Amino acid sequence: MILLYRLITYLIYLVIYPYAAVKSAGGSNMWRGRLAQANLRQPATLWLHAASAGEVRVISYLLDYLKRRDPSLSAHVTVMTPAGYQIASQVVDPGIGVSFFPLDVPRVVGRTLDALHPKLIVIAETEIWPNLAVEAARRGVPIVQVNGRMTVKSFGKYRLIRGSMRRILSGYERFFLKTKDDLSRFSHFGVGQDRVVVAGDMKFDAPVSERSEARRQQIRSDLGITSEMFLLAAGSTRPGEEEILLDCFVRLIPAFPQLRLCLAPRHVNRVSEVCALVQSTGLRPILHSEHCEQPGNTLLTNTAVIIIDRMGLLAEIYSAADLAFVGGTLQPLGGHNLLEPVWSGTPVLFGPSTGNVRESADYICRGEYGAEVRDGDMLCAFVREIIEGKRRFRRKQDSDAERSATAIAGDYILKRLGHA
Repeated sequence: MILLYRLITYLIYLVIYPYAAVKSAGGSNMWRGRLAQANLRQPATLWLHAASAGEVRVISYLLDYLKRRDPSLSAHVTVMTPAGYQIASQVVDPGIGVSFFPLDVPRVVGRTLDALHPKLIVIAETEIWPNLAVEAARRGVPIVQVNGRMTVKSFGKYRLIRGSMRRILSGYERFFLKTKDDLSRFSHFGVGQDRVVVAGDMKFDAPVSERSEARRQQIRSDLGITSEMFLLAAGSTRPGEEEILLDCFVRLIPAFPQLRLCLAPRHVNRVSEVCALVQSTGLRPILHSEHCEQPGNTLLTNTAVIIIDRMGLLAEIYSAADLAFVGGTLQPLGGHNLLEPVWSGTPVLFGPSTGNVRESADYICRGEYGAEVRDGDMLCAFVREIIEGKRRFRRKQDSDAERSATAIAGDYILKRLGHA
């Protein structure tokens, strides 16, 4: 099967080469990378490959970890997609080369290996390239997979070529996998536990937002929030959720007059609708643009609710809050970005509808960065307990990175390269 793959890829290369050569000569970054004609930096001790934007971000967390511990480490990043290339150009250190992944043809992959001369190849997630594995083995360059996973669908396909998969994966030195289920699937292809570490998902290892207590207090001051007040910031709320939040707010205010509420509807064009809803409860809606972006703003009373009426403010609002709620979860919508308040250092509550963000929800609950509430009554009870100090959550810290999946893989890579 591998011989057949090598033949097919070579024939494809012959067919597309004239077109690719013209595009490369015309300055196409993609085709220059595909043909290994890009400006490959030398030496690159580490060759890291990520397919698209999500994998690139994972690789960037790993690179940040490695470079903090060894600033002299040289590396080169390859990507598959234009979106991945754009993200890599933004998030990867300027001293690190970025190019498109070469065609998986022996001569092209070999040319890339000879140009970069890496001591180690790191591949993110699901990418498996047979010719790269063969050519790397010929040159004695080990391959490590990080954030590895194998879906049920992929597993079903790979089982049809089990023998070939065993030979390809036998060339990998170490696998850092997301889950035990992934381990079970990889083991079907001869990957023994001596080569595997179930490290967890590196996508949760994004560095925490830069935090300044002075900036946090300034944001609160602009909102009219004093240090004695308790701010609940509800982001990405959807119809039906604002009613629940306002009902909770009204129920808690008599016992906790220091409580304040900020609503950020998912869609800004709903601001007037949300304002009318706030008024219907007997409260006073205040637009952020009018209250916080004009001189002379006053302290926020507990009869007022701030409505965020423009995009791009949510991360700062979360960072200033004492507690966050993320919408799309108390209505059957699958949830929105649960991690944004976590990265801002603020505990987060969310409803049971997390089909789109289940992994994030599990991560938050496992790390005690927040909790799931099943309905408005439970939300109200949790807010009460948090204000009273009867329930506490962790705030994500930079120090968490030392126990992360990124750290586990990063420490192995540094040790393997003799940089530890």
